[in-house]
Parts: sequence; C-alpha cells; structure tokens
Amino acid sequence: MAYFAATITCSAQEVRTIYFSDKKMENEVSADKAKFAQTTTRYADGGVFIEEKDLRKNQIIDSHGHKGNEPIGKWINSYSKDTLHFDFQLEYSSSKCAEAGQGIEYFMDNASTGYTAPKIIGYESIFKLLQSNLRYPAHARRTGTQGSVFVTFTITKTGTVEKVVVNDGVSVDLDKEAVRVIRLLKLAPPANKGEHQEVCITMPIKFKLA
Repeated sequence: MAYFAATITCSAQEVRTIYFSDKKMENEVSADKAKFAQTTTRYADGGVFIEEKDLRKNQIIDSHGHKGNEPIGKWINSYSKDTLHFDFQLEYSSSKCAEAGQGIEYFMDNASTGYTAPKIIGYESIFKLLQSNLRYPAHARRTGTQGSVFVTFTITKTGTVEKVVVNDGVSVDLDKEAVRVIRLLKLAPPANKGEHQEVCITMPIKFKLA
C-alpha cells in the first residue's frame, strides 16, 4: 500500500516528507498515523539533507547532508549525542602566516620572550581538543583517504577565531572536518608581556587510519 508523502517544490529546493510507524522507518503510513518522519531536502546546487524525527517527542533523531562528498548542514545523532556543524562554506587560500614555520608553537608559552599562549577553554591543550572532537568522515574511511590538512587561521586579541582557510587540502570531506574542529576553538587570547595580541597560525590537522 502506498501512502501520501508530502512534497514541496520551489525554485531553490525540493522538500519531501515520508511518514512511518516505527523507529527503523520501514513501515510507511499516512501522516495522521505516523510516529516518525523522514524529510529529504534537495537543493538546486546538488546538496541533499535528510532529517529523521520522532513526532511524539518532537525530537530530531538523526540529521545529515552531503553535496557530493562534502558534508553540509547541522548533523545531529541522538544516539551518540553528537552535534556537528557543517553549515559553513569551505575557503581555500595559498596565503599562510607571514612567518614561515609558525604553527603549533603558538600554543606553547615562551618565558624568554614573554609570550603567553592562548588557553583553550575546556581542554588542556590543542592536542586534547583534536583528540576529543575529530571525527573521521565515513567516505574517507571507506576509500582509505588519509593525510594532513594544512589550515591557517587568526586568533584575535579577544580570543575569537577568524579567517579560517585551507592551504593544502586532502579531500573535501577531510578538509571540512579539519575546519569544523578549528572553528570549535574557544580561547583566552594570547599575550605578549601581558598585552593581548593577534596571532596567525598555520598548522596541520592529521588524519591517519589505524
């Protein structure tokens, strides 16, 4: 038996919702009998975003989207309690920091120069943040894709992270994951002899399969 699936089409996107009686979303039903719903949005640029919802709790169970191999949108998984923000545009640039080789050392204090490194709120170090938050993209894992994504970004005098760009990428899914994690940084700003300063950092984010 075929049940009604709501479809809305406009010039920018097509939205289609299918209704189900079970969490596995195998038994399709009419909207008035539904306990769960799956909404698929197709964008004019080729992007596809899928959201699954528990209608009784009015809660998103799972959401994820791709444009080719690039993750897009806000990913939610209620089982793993992960929320991953891919709702930004990747930017690529050959411009790195003015001083060659300046990178991870900017996260380390230097008593001889009076430099106080930015402190990452909630984490002991940049390594702990990466270890806790990096997720290996499924497509990259399946295809055995690995390598180092070089990212350049600026930490301002107030501790915000700006101008995040990829200098040398590996693949669009690894590149976007690297930028997503850098965008998570919440910092007490760096300082030089007690005065807050702005720093530019170029650093590699390494993806390696076990």
